[in-house]
Amino acid sequence: MSVWRVREMGGMVPAVDERLLPDNAAAYTENGLLKSGSLIPLPQYQRLQDVAPATSFAYRLPVSYADAQFLYNSHWMEFDDPDTSVVRAPTIGDTHDRFYFTSPEIPPKYNTRARIEAGQPAWLLGVPAPTIAPIVNSTGGVSETDVTRSYVYTYVTEYNEEGPPSPPTLDSDRTDANWQITVTAPVFDDFGVKRNIKKVRIYRTIYGSDGATQYYLVTEQPVIAAAPAVIIYDDILGDDVVSLNTILPSTSWSGPPDDLFGFVLMPNGFLAGWRGLQYSEIWFSDPFRPHAWPAEWTQTVEYPVVGLGVTNQSLVCCTEAYPVTMSGTHPQYIQVNKLVNHEPCLSRGSIISGPEGVFYASPNGLVLVVPGLADNITKGIISKKNWNTLLQVPRLRAARLGMSYFAYGAISIGVFQDDAFQDGPSNEEETFMTEDLTGSLTGVVVDPTSDMVAFSMLKSEFPVDNVYNDPWSGEVLIVTDDKVKTLDVVTSGLPFQTAKWKSKIWQNSELRNVAVCKVFFDDGYSTTPGNASNRGVIRFFADGVQIWERPLVKSGELMRLPSGYKATFYQLEIETTWRIHSVEFATSVKELAAV
Repeated sequence: MSVWRVREMGGMVPAVDERLLPDNAAAYTENGLLKSGSLIPLPQYQRLQDVAPATSFAYRLPVSYADAQFLYNSHWMEFDDPDTSVVRAPTIGDTHDRFYFTSPEIPPKYNTRARIEAGQPAWLLGVPAPTIAPIVNSTGGVSETDVTRSYVYTYVTEYNEEGPPSPPTLDSDRTDANWQITVTAPVFDDFGVKRNIKKVRIYRTIYGSDGATQYYLVTEQPVIAAAPAVIIYDDILGDDVVSLNTILPSTSWSGPPDDLFGFVLMPNGFLAGWRGLQYSEIWFSDPFRPHAWPAEWTQTVEYPVVGLGVTNQSLVCCTEAYPVTMSGTHPQYIQVNKLVNHEPCLSRGSIISGPEGVFYASPNGLVLVVPGLADNITKGIISKKNWNTLLQVPRLRAARLGMSYFAYGAISIGVFQDDAFQDGPSNEEETFMTEDLTGSLTGVVVDPTSDMVAFSMLKSEFPVDNVYNDPWSGEVLIVTDDKVKTLDVVTSGLPFQTAKWKSKIWQNSELRNVAVCKVFFDDGYSTTPGNASNRGVIRFFADGVQIWERPLVKSGELMRLPSGYKATFYQLEIETTWRIHSVEFATSVKELAAV
């Protein structure tokens, strides 16, 4: 008796020979959802927003935060660089609703939601220190007590973001003297405009009873564009008044490096970022102050950083060699742990953060990092050779689809266009703008925790620029064909993509003729209109040669295969836009009926 039945349709396990796969596993599967045990075609990606042709990343601002999961009718921030980081301000009670962003192409910037919606440009992130020390002139004192004071001043933005202090000026006079302080206003055609500086704060020292010296706030003065380049203030306040004011908080603050490639938000309200690939530096902002990045908190790792991920209280640094974890509730007290696994991160876009750890693509497979451990979680599913052959791993851009890892290879900018060196006039800008689409039509769904999903290929109709999760809803967003699209696996009634599923190679003990086949599927599941052929087709292979192909017309229909051949190895393939439950085939009608 020779009968074969596939009751549950699972994913690929490329690490195993096609003849040795489990009965439910696939030799190849494409554009299908398999977690339920049925082959369910992926829905067609739904358009959310048209974007400019150069856009590779778009960040969604919900129209209403109360209904943030509603994807449509949103505001969008568009960026040319797919490696753009965007975070919402961690500042408590931020009435300005600020958003911070950076990429390898632009220095760190930020903007308020109101300005974004109005189309106004972003501000540079960070506040510079004044370079000119204050001028101090004291006159008119009659007290018999002398005092020595040091004065500094800082620049402050419209949003009360304060920068580091100027060089100090030291002076001595009577305690009741009039201390005239002259400070230099910011240059408005430079960072005064680009950084939105609106105020100057003047500080002076007061000696405490313990002998310690602190700078206390004396006054805050507005900066007016039409005013002179200096601000003059007469300080006649006594120490008893000034000592009740704020102590200078920004002594060690500075803006982030201009070449900060990206950043992530840690749970305790501080940002962690890294400099370009020629560096191995991790920078941290002051908690709840994204504009302040004390250089003294910088950590250095052994190899250049490709990207960062976050899991619980830990920061995962994915480098060009070994992963590194950093833990701590405050950036001043970070503990660094280099993991022993040599698993280089090949793609910044492949990094995904989750509660179970941080995922990224290495040359060996998909790596999961948790504090103290990095594990190649696909080592039992796919070999290193197949991992690098089936996918453009250095270009992977990924998102979470439920518990699965959903990724595509992305478009890459090449070096020269094909006719760059031909005779005749040429456009120099276009010479270096050729797009390399290799791998941008191919992706993967991986779920090592599910034997049903395992490994499944993706094919896109259009080249893919980027893949990532919408932070407000968690939905998968795909930038392709000058559009932002979403993968909606919840809404019913959407048209489906064409899925493929090819079985393992079944081996018979002797040469036989497979004669009949049945396929069970949902007649009403697909929304693809048209004739019966739109349900898909089934193909049958004997000893590696296709001998039969037939449209899927009716679920459970007895379909007869051609006679006149005998083979040892059998394999079937289904291509469909319908939900397929199971497949049966046998060497005779009687044998199939006995199943």
